[in-house]
Amino acid sequence: MRFVKPLDTAILDEALKISPRLVTVEDNSLVGGFGSAVAEYTADKQTACKLLRLGIPDEFVEHGKSAQLYEQLNLNAEKIAEQILNWK
Repeated sequence: MRFVKPLDTAILDEALKISPRLVTVEDNSLVGGFGSAVAEYTADKQTACKLLRLGIPDEFVEHGKSAQLYEQLNLNAEKIAEQILNWK
């Protein structure tokens, strides 16, 4: 998605036609973030969507270089791919 608000529901509807499983990845807080907006939309629409939300947990994160923080938070490319592959 290029933007979070307003939520592009047309793209979500198209994605849900392809697969009932969606993954959201954001380099921001999971609480109240993009993944939450997608979860609300799919719940309100009463879809059978299975959603994996990846992002920053609702806890204090130390300061550091982006690459180090992404690795620590499992948000680098390798960790994201691993989480998706292990997702049941």
